[in-house]
Amino acid sequence: MSNHHSWDGKPEYLWEYEAFSWAFNFCRERGIKVPQRTVEYERSLIAEKVREAVNRGSRRSDRTVVSFTMEGDGGADPDIAFVKANLSDKGTVLKS
Repeated sequence: MSNHHSWDGKPEYLWEYEAFSWAFNFCRERGIKVPQRTVEYERSLIAEKVREAVNRGSRRSDRTVVSFTMEGDGGADPDIAFVKANLSDKGTVLKS
């Protein structure tokens, strides 16, 4: 639905966030409740993709995605904990 293509230059975490955001808003607009466990699952999946991008050398991640990820429980999820420890709230990598 987001018309993603491999040549669009977007990182995988951004594709995942856009897909989740679209689906979440689609459901909300139609009065369909999205379970919190679904939101947390997606948050964890997106954090994993952000971590992979950083490990591949990305120095910056989308600010909105990082903010969404940081709302999760970093103590329970190692990928969320990684994002919280290694990225600023603006999406820049803090450590090399």
